[in-house]
Amino acid sequence: MILIIQDKIGINQWTKAELQQLCRRTRNPMTMHKCLHPRSDVDRVYVERDQGGRGLMSVEETVNYESHSLKKYTEGSRVEFIRTAGKIINTNSENGRQEYRNRQKIERKQNWHDEPMNGQHLRQTEDQASKETWQWDQALRTNYRKAKIDKPTNDLKCRLCKQKDEKVSHIVSECSKIAQTEYKEGHDKVASAVHWSICKKHELPHTEKLYDHRAEAVLENEKVKLLWDFNVQTDKVIEARRPDLILINKETKQCQVIEIAISGDTRVVQKEDEKIG
Repeated sequence: MILIIQDKIGINQWTKAELQQLCRRTRNPMTMHKCLHPRSDVDRVYVERDQGGRGLMSVEETVNYESHSLKKYTEGSRVEFIRTAGKIINTNSENGRQEYRNRQKIERKQNWHDEPMNGQHLRQTEDQASKETWQWDQALRTNYRKAKIDKPTNDLKCRLCKQKDEKVSHIVSECSKIAQTEYKEGHDKVASAVHWSICKKHELPHTEKLYDHRAEAVLENEKVKLLWDFNVQTDKVIEARRPDLILINKETKQCQVIEIAISGDTRVVQKEDEKIG
């Protein structure tokens, strides 16, 4: 639909209401085929993917952006007829096309951010989320989502621990019932990958493929020693004295303590502080 409309920009003079109606028509098939929740935030649909949105092109914004481009072209033409024809092009804005696009991006994301329900995760991960954070979707059928949006139930609590609200962040990294099973397995896989990378870098024994690697408690050569899940003897009583990895450089007499945490997006800073403390 965007390609068809682009050919007619500058010729047809659509009203704002007509452009918004065309936007709704592009979203309807997504809702019909379960790709978009009926109550999902509209602004998020048009936010870029690496910012957490769906990356859909807005008909209204595309028309306005191309109108700016066409008007700029006609104003710079040497042909008087083209310059005269360009005066009838309505850009709905006095700013340039790039300024218009940048302003729309900011407004879209701010509107989504300010939504009481749909903007909740965006607010929680503010200043913490990276592009990788947005490679998975938040629309899982949790009890919290059912109670707040669909409302077939009033029970917000986790089906496993029955203690905290069943949000995506809780399921991913906070439920006490799966802390020593699924969470620990994920943690050990990440730690094993780091162990394999260190072995490869410092020429310690390792398998050719990462998925075949099994971390040994102690590995060493003439240059370094690598300890895995090793209980460190200390002069003073320290409760947390079993770090994930310890790399000792024999040449520089330096030691690196490597701690790994698999936390939810909302607890990244908190986990960093815990590990450092």
